[in-house]
Amino acid sequence: MMRYLYVLLISWALVIFSAVAAIRVTVHVDPSRVPVGGNLRLEYTVNTDNASGIQSPNFSNFELLVGPSVSTFSNYQIVNGRSSSSASTTYTYILSPKKEGTFVIPGAVITVDGRKYRSQSVRVQVVKGNGRASKSIPGGSGSTNDAPVKTSGPISGRDLFITTSTNKTEVYEQEPILLTYKVYTLANLTQMNAKMPDLKGFLTQEVTLPQQKTLVAERYHGKLYQTATWSQYVLFPQQTGKLQIPSIPFEGIVTQYDQSIDPIDAFFNGGSDAYNVKVTRKTQAVDIHVIPLPKPQPSNFSGGVGSLGISAELLTKNPRTNEAVTLRVVVSGVGNMKLIKTPVVNFPKSFDKYDTKVSDETKLSIEGIKGRMVFDYLVVPKTTGTFTLPPIELVYFDVNSKSYKTVRTQPVTMNVAKGKKSNELDEQLQLRQRDIFDIQKGNKTDYYSGSWWGSWSYMLLHIVILAIFVVVFVLLRRYDKLQQDFVGRRQKHAGKMAYKKLKTAETLMKQNKISAFYDEVGRALLDYAADRLHMERADLNKENIVGALQQHGVTPEVSKAFVLLLQDSEYARYAPAGTVQDVNQFYIKALKVIEGVEQELKKNCGK
Repeated sequence: MMRYLYVLLISWALVIFSAVAAIRVTVHVDPSRVPVGGNLRLEYTVNTDNASGIQSPNFSNFELLVGPSVSTFSNYQIVNGRSSSSASTTYTYILSPKKEGTFVIPGAVITVDGRKYRSQSVRVQVVKGNGRASKSIPGGSGSTNDAPVKTSGPISGRDLFITTSTNKTEVYEQEPILLTYKVYTLANLTQMNAKMPDLKGFLTQEVTLPQQKTLVAERYHGKLYQTATWSQYVLFPQQTGKLQIPSIPFEGIVTQYDQSIDPIDAFFNGGSDAYNVKVTRKTQAVDIHVIPLPKPQPSNFSGGVGSLGISAELLTKNPRTNEAVTLRVVVSGVGNMKLIKTPVVNFPKSFDKYDTKVSDETKLSIEGIKGRMVFDYLVVPKTTGTFTLPPIELVYFDVNSKSYKTVRTQPVTMNVAKGKKSNELDEQLQLRQRDIFDIQKGNKTDYYSGSWWGSWSYMLLHIVILAIFVVVFVLLRRYDKLQQDFVGRRQKHAGKMAYKKLKTAETLMKQNKISAFYDEVGRALLDYAADRLHMERADLNKENIVGALQQHGVTPEVSKAFVLLLQDSEYARYAPAGTVQDVNQFYIKALKVIEGVEQELKKNCGK
């Protein structure tokens, strides 16, 4: 009897021992070498589905981002009549190391059927790094792998928000400001949209950013977020005083998962445990204090604000009389480059001057508009000799020293030789001086040998020739007078040339070249003011144009409309916006404004 009892006790002990020995706890870390601020996955797995909890180890050198998240696995199969089963429970942590070094994470304790089982410790090497783990979001949507994301529950203002930042909050008028909108999220953000803010009082240009946003890990107030710079703008304040960047709404889509749905069942049943949540966030408004430029402004102030330089170069190496000569002046630097006035060049009076060609070789950067504006001056010298152009000045406001600065080019010397066309002109002048020749001597009867000489038809022919000569002489005198009165011709044809350039602008509008359209309208208005009012291009500003129009008898209302239209065309050149209908209305308005000025001038001048 005792023998059977011993056998039973030994069998029961073997069963218990084998059951206890079968419980194993393993640990796995990925990666085992990670940079500071990066992410690592730590998994504790026990080979049973009867685990009732885990006692987490001490993560003193790590920040716990996610965990512990629990997942179970069970498998049952029959092969050749034999059945087998397996099961496991996994506890997962997402950690982020705080500093460099080699650290040992102690073992975790897992409870199974009231008994505690400890895992082995694990070693992690933390190296120096930028602490930025990234993920790409093609077209503004994507998914997270090991990022610290919130997969369920309400999305609070701390889980997803947008910051508004500017590199400056106090600037001078026309000084560039960088505006940045940045997204911070702990949620699985898959889409985000926002409209461009309505920035009154600013000229605005958007910085080109990649269409495919990249979220990177970044600490904000001690917490690790997924972040992305969503949009950036360079602003040029056009008014002084307090201006505000208003609050704007951002609409996003966050993907979450229903924890009550088994993902395996959802997969085989054709469903999904994921669903989208629409969230709206508003940015904070930002106040900007714009300081006016110091008074008094220099009389030759170019309107430039930033850090600028100027240089000059004679492109025509061997200038000759009556041949085109090109002088190139380059304004380079960073600032409000597109709003700088054309530099004034004092050419000799014997030079014929033509319209200046302006080339824009700038690009937008986070510092402002950077690059150079190229001004090509076309002149035709009429006399030979050595001519020295005085240094060309550029007066601008330097934002670093907070003062007006004057930069100058070196003097430009040109040796004008005699051109081929000068010889042809000299020969024509000599022939013109010899319009009366010597009286031809000979027998008088030779000229009146026939009966026709001295007849009425002979006299009538002389009268007709004399009349033709008088008509031609009067026309030539009038033509010479018009040629000499260059100002009068410019004033007379100013309206016609303006309508011609507006026709060109209309063609650009139909080709959907909006920026070129506004550029052509602005050029038409400036050329019209210069020709019709007999003004130098260097004097073309708002105050001078209004004063000249009113001196010619144009009413204040019409004068103001002309100047406002010119100002709107300049703004629209660098920030074109609006519908096709808006552009067409602007074109019609330009026609009406020029027509109104013409009627006022003709009425008051008696033309």
